[in-house]
Amino acid sequence: MEFTYLDLTDNNSLTEAKFLEALNNNARVARVMRKDIDRWRKAAESNKGCTNNDVVEPPKSVKIDTKPNVVSRKKTAFDKKVAKYLSKFNATDVDSLEGNVDDILPKPSDYDYKNIILALIAEMYKQINEFTLFLEQEDLSEDDFDEINSEIEELQDRIIFLNNLIKEKKEIPVEQRKNNHLIFIPTEAGNIIALNEIEKIDPSFYDRFLVLFEQIKSGYWEVVGDHKRFDSNSVVKSFSEVREFQVRVVFKRLSSDCFAIVTAFTKKDYNDKGYQNSLKTKVAHYYRVEKALLEQLSNPEFMAAQEQYEIELFRKLGKEFDEGVKVYGKIGDPS
Repeated sequence: MEFTYLDLTDNNSLTEAKFLEALNNNARVARVMRKDIDRWRKAAESNKGCTNNDVVEPPKSVKIDTKPNVVSRKKTAFDKKVAKYLSKFNATDVDSLEGNVDDILPKPSDYDYKNIILALIAEMYKQINEFTLFLEQEDLSEDDFDEINSEIEELQDRIIFLNNLIKEKKEIPVEQRKNNHLIFIPTEAGNIIALNEIEKIDPSFYDRFLVLFEQIKSGYWEVVGDHKRFDSNSVVKSFSEVREFQVRVVFKRLSSDCFAIVTAFTKKDYNDKGYQNSLKTKVAHYYRVEKALLEQLSNPEFMAAQEQYEIELFRKLGKEFDEGVKVYGKIGDPS
């Protein structure tokens, strides 16, 4: 494994993908080297009393690279522009980014607009990689762990915000579009959790939630790969999450075309610890009703009720439908 070096002055061939690939590779190499150095140091400590003939070999991953890979250079005008906007961007609270975009970022008409946005995204990923290294420290306290995860979540939101400024909408080929069924989880009293959650959320976020629910419905998230799978060591390891700037929807596949909506929320409603605790509670409730949900998937009345909940949800989020009969009820009793 070796570090990847890039020519940061080559704006024509330096793409976001290449930059991120280099950052991720260098983070992996740094992790391996740090672990090898730790093992080397411990081995050296344990061999303090050995003779001069007993040599503790350095780890193979630690190499002295004498090639002039890194060339010092003066900051260009572009570097200075990026530094200026990065300072403004970092100093602005994530909740205030949309309202201050004209003050903290260049105008879209700026010749370097896209390159500056890509440079800011790369800086966000660089910071995430640096925080990820801290998470691997063995003596990290629980509070520090939660705080670092919270910082990473905020950086991810900043990346989503920046990406939304420049990304081109990907279209799913007609033959790949799906008509998935959304399955709604009830509370113990029979109320629909997702509808209750949306009712309590600021309507200014509704258009973003509409995008996310339509992605699950159409299969966009699966075809384009625009979603997050939770870590394998997490209590929510088999669940997925789609996200827009500051909004999230967590869901679970029940069958090839049926997906249970576990929770919908805005990131500003929770700090990282509150989010994790709420998610664990929602997941635990899901598992209590999972068997009943699976058994009802072949029940036409149950599925008709889910369709009506779906219509109610989309209508609440601003989508227009022909007037129809609303159906509400508990699982197995869509009356």
